[in-house]
Amino acid sequence: MAAGYIADTLIARGISRTWTRKYMESISVLTYGTTLMLIGSMTCYVNTLALLTYTWTISALGAAGAYSNNQDLAPAHAGAVYGIMNAFGALPGAFGTYIDGYILEYFQSWNIVFSVTGTIMFVGWVGFMLFGTGKQIV
Repeated sequence: MAAGYIADTLIARGISRTWTRKYMESISVLTYGTTLMLIGSMTCYVNTLALLTYTWTISALGAAGAYSNNQDLAPAHAGAVYGIMNAFGALPGAFGTYIDGYILEYFQSWNIVFSVTGTIMFVGWVGFMLFGTGKQIV
């Protein structure tokens, strides 16, 4: 709820939808990716759990970022756009399990698994920053 309130407030103050979506997504993804990289090298369970909780809390800001962007791009077709977006978003989950298993078997390192995931998040964030828009297309 806080993410929506913050985004709505920014838009009401005259900030463009594009900038608002990118701002909210930046906070979410940069925090998430950074903490994933940190988690891979942590040794204390309690600290790791606290960091994961913080990460999941901050990641909710993404709800006002790329997750809401489909309504900006194609209001009349937002459901279909979200479905396509979600289908592509599910691919890493389908293939990532096998890749993680290979990394763990070959390198015996959770640090690499989390670092690869964080890096992929950063690459996706760069793509959204370069090509993302909040302007209606359809």
